[in-house]
Amino acid sequence: MEVTRTVSAGEAGWSLQQFLREAMRFSYRETLLLKKADAIRVDGSFAYSNLSLSPGQQVSVILTEYPASAVSLPALPVPEILYLDDAVLAAYKPHDLQVHPSRSRSAASDTLMTRVQKHVDPLARPIHRLDAETAGIVLFARFPHVQSVLQEDMQLGRFRKTYEALVCGKPEASEGLLCCPIARIAPDSFTRAVSLDGQPAETRYCCLSTLQYQGSPYSHLRLIPLTGRTHQLRVHMQHLGCPILGDPRYFSDASRSLAAAMGISFLQLCAVDLTFTHPITGKVIALHRDADLLLRP
Repeated sequence: MEVTRTVSAGEAGWSLQQFLREAMRFSYRETLLLKKADAIRVDGSFAYSNLSLSPGQQVSVILTEYPASAVSLPALPVPEILYLDDAVLAAYKPHDLQVHPSRSRSAASDTLMTRVQKHVDPLARPIHRLDAETAGIVLFARFPHVQSVLQEDMQLGRFRKTYEALVCGKPEASEGLLCCPIARIAPDSFTRAVSLDGQPAETRYCCLSTLQYQGSPYSHLRLIPLTGRTHQLRVHMQHLGCPILGDPRYFSDASRSLAAAMGISFLQLCAVDLTFTHPITGKVIALHRDADLLLRP
């Protein structure tokens, strides 16, 4: 894929090196690799990195590709694709599916990444992850540079993710901001809890509705994580006194009993909205996917 950008009046006099770093957001290491691959052109011709640029000039870069991935699994389900262009794609991850292979799931396992690589793009890589139990939108990069830019945007808080959940009970306040640090319950444990010694974690919540099932209240919430701690939404909802229904790790006796009565067998948490700035075009992309939640009358 070739990416081209026009030098603006405000960028006049910048060196090609500065333009690549600041305007096109290539890292120092990336620019070295691009030079080595002879992948940079100014107005169609080779140029040295100290070239002083003029307004209207065209800087073009041929993006480095990922190493090819060969997915050999014969019968992977076709993923639900929510967005696709030359640089990025977004797919819906069902409940109880890992985003990518891990120590517990080999590269030959059924994951969202292997489904995407088999059916859509063998080079795609996920930008972020969701817990295996959580459903929702996952964004993939189709080139390493795209991944680098989007992950930097994530760290700078330029991604906006919104979730919906069904929780046991009803929050005392219909909306609020939870500022509750999170830490592991033990050094070798994967389970987290609210702790004064933990990492800062913030979640906005809003109660969309409160319903009852056989006399027991449960609520439909919108959740917006302002930080990205492991299990953040699940821990915060448990701390609020409203565990997410179907959660096998963060539950109460009441939430477990209600989930069983409602026939809920998976975590009622889904990433429904994702907004990001496109790393190539600069346009804001807003994606939505309706939540897979088991609302019961």
